Amino acid sequence: MGKKKRARTKDREKLLAGIRKTDPVPENKKQKGREDVAASRRDSQIIPTLSLRQQRWLYGLGLVLVVSLIAKLFFSSGHTYSLDGASLTARTIMAYESLLDGEFPLWSNRWYAGFPLMQFYPPLFFGLTALLNLLIKDILFSIKIMAFLGQILSGLTAFLLVEEITDDRQAGFIGGL
Repeated sequence: MGKKKRARTKDREKLLAGIRKTDPVPENKKQKGREDVAASRRDSQIIPTLSLRQQRWLYGLGLVLVVSLIAKLFFSSGHTYSLDGASLTARTIMAYESLLDGEFPLWSNRWYAGFPLMQFYPPLFFGLTALLNLLIKDILFSIKIMAFLGQILSGLTAFLLVEEITDDRQAGFIGGL
């Protein structure tokens, strides 16, 4: 068995040596073939390379579409869907009524027999929405505007953060979406 194994190994070596010697394609034609493949790949790209101006236009269009979709969802009639929407509305009304009474809305006696209104939930939302409602006089619309602005600003800050970390505007744009 050892002789048969050695014979097979020698046959393989001879076969490989013959293949190496008789390479049918000369080196200059191999290079030309590689160039043709690269050119055909470049020509058959599905999305062509865009100029910087076209990329900015495309990003702007995408941003307008996303903001429009978000605005449509936020500003539809009635309440916006959320799990704690009733609680947010009630707390905003309490903050607004406290401002109308001339008080800073830190404590409210209108719920739970008295509780710290601006302590357990993020107080900036209630405070800003109550201030906006002093101008608009529509509590639901004020809540929708503040929630919409919060959504837009969170996307913008995510864009800035990802762009700062990765040093790539495209990654920042995707992160901001």
